[in-house]
Amino acid sequence: MKYYAVRNGRSTGVFNSWDETRRSTNGYSGAVFKSFATREEANAFANGSSSISTVYSARPASNYVSNQSRAETTSRSSRGPTVSRSSHSGGGHAGSHSGSSHSGSRSANRSSTRSEVVYTDGSSRGNGQPGAAAGYGVFYGDNDSRNVSAKLSGGQQTNQRAELAAIGHALKNAVKEVDTGKPLSSLKIVSDSEYSKNCLSVYANKWERNNYKTASGNPVRNDDLIREGRRHLAHLREKGVSVQIEHVKGHSGHYGNEQADRLANQGATSK
Repeated sequence: MKYYAVRNGRSTGVFNSWDETRRSTNGYSGAVFKSFATREEANAFANGSSSISTVYSARPASNYVSNQSRAETTSRSSRGPTVSRSSHSGGGHAGSHSGSSHSGSRSANRSSTRSEVVYTDGSSRGNGQPGAAAGYGVFYGDNDSRNVSAKLSGGQQTNQRAELAAIGHALKNAVKEVDTGKPLSSLKIVSDSEYSKNCLSVYANKWERNNYKTASGNPVRNDDLIREGRRHLAHLREKGVSVQIEHVKGHSGHYGNEQADRLANQGATSK
């Protein structure tokens, strides 16, 4: 069985069929993908930690058959990865701060070529009902020590808060790594919560100008988690990290999302 890893595309991660891979890469500027014999190798490539040197960028549709054949017959190499960078940006924007005191760290981090893809999910048993229990999951890859399954803290045990908490955990961990000297050039967080993506990437731009009030003057729900996420986003971008939050459809066979969902459900049922 072949596992198709997409490092850069409309949807990133590991797919089980060429058709899924083609839908994620066809016509996407700077798409990077490759097939592997094992899921472990595919996950490593998709997460940017593979040592395989040859990758393929998407071609016009007429060339996809030959691209598939080339991807399946490429041999492994001991050289470092050669990864094409996409000019396409699908993520949200958080405000950044300028200042000469941070210019050195920004320059040092921008020289990094390490990119990372993280999958997040939230779950709430009895969502919206008394006695609901929520949890979240963060998936970096198979057997990655950073994988998290956690119970949501606080009194509001909702699915939306769990989704935001999962993304916030991934952002906070990236901040910690960068601030302790681990270089990172780009971070893609993949979530099946369109609500969370829009809160952090779209709506918050206006909410910040209105002191987190809606157009009708009401307080924005879950603003504590949104504010925290925005602070982490701004900090990472100040350090020169390109951050993208990508929405994918849940329960659609996407391996990374399925693993994050599993971790989230475990967190929701934990004591």
